[in-house]
Amino acid sequence: MSHTPLAPTGCTRFPEPAPPKPGMIGVSEGEGSEIEVEVWKLSPAAFGLFVAAIPA
Repeated sequence: MSHTPLAPTGCTRFPEPAPPKPGMIGVSEGEGSEIEVEVWKLSPAAFGLFVAAIPA
């Protein structure tokens, strides 16, 4: 696992499909703020198990 900064973004809420969900959108230069994300290295099999566990 590693950490990396993500380009400045703005937070928003996407109302559809319900229920509303948090999200991130690109913003103009000088707006928004940088966030740090984790980057994980998974084998294809491990990735498949991970995404299979995400509800539709």
